[in-house]
Amino acid sequence: MPSTSPSFHQFSTKLNAGPTYKYDTTDHRTKRCGKTAAEARARGCHFDPVSFAWLPEECLDRELADEFRAVNWTLYADINATRAISEEEFSDDRTDTFLTNENRRLHCVYSWMRLHRSMQAGKPLHSGLSCDHTRYCGSALTADRPPKEIITKALVIYPAC
Repeated sequence: MPSTSPSFHQFSTKLNAGPTYKYDTTDHRTKRCGKTAAEARARGCHFDPVSFAWLPEECLDRELADEFRAVNWTLYADINATRAISEEEFSDDRTDTFLTNENRRLHCVYSWMRLHRSMQAGKPLHSGLSCDHTRYCGSALTADRPPKEIITKALVIYPAC
C-alpha cells in the first residue's frame, strides 16, 4: 500500500484512469541533487527524462535512457496535447507535463529494465523505483486505454540514490 506521507509527490492520472502512484521525494540517504532543477545542475546532477528524475552520475543508465528517448517520446504542456514541450522545459520543473498512455507504458518498461540492469551491474538504484512504483506500473501496463490518450501528468522528482 502506498504511503500517505506528505513527503510524497502524486503521479497523477486522468479522471478514473486507475490507481495513482506516489513518488517518494524524501529518503534518509543523502539527497545529492537537491529539490530544484537549479540545485540539481549546481550539484552536477543530470536529468533522466524517461525516469522524470534528476540523478547523480552513479545512478544514471545513459545507454538505456538514450534507447528509450529514441522512440517517439512526446511530452505536452496540457492535457489536450495542444503544445509539445522539450526535455529541457520538462527538466526545469516549471510547467505541467503530460504524456500519452503509450509513453506512460514506455516509462514503466524502462523502469523495470533499469531495475534489472542495476542489479546485474551492481549499480545503485534511485528511490523512485520502489515496489510501489512496480505495482503502479503493473496497473498501467494492464489498463485498457488508447495508446495516444493523454492520461498522465508527470512530475519531476529528486530521489535519493
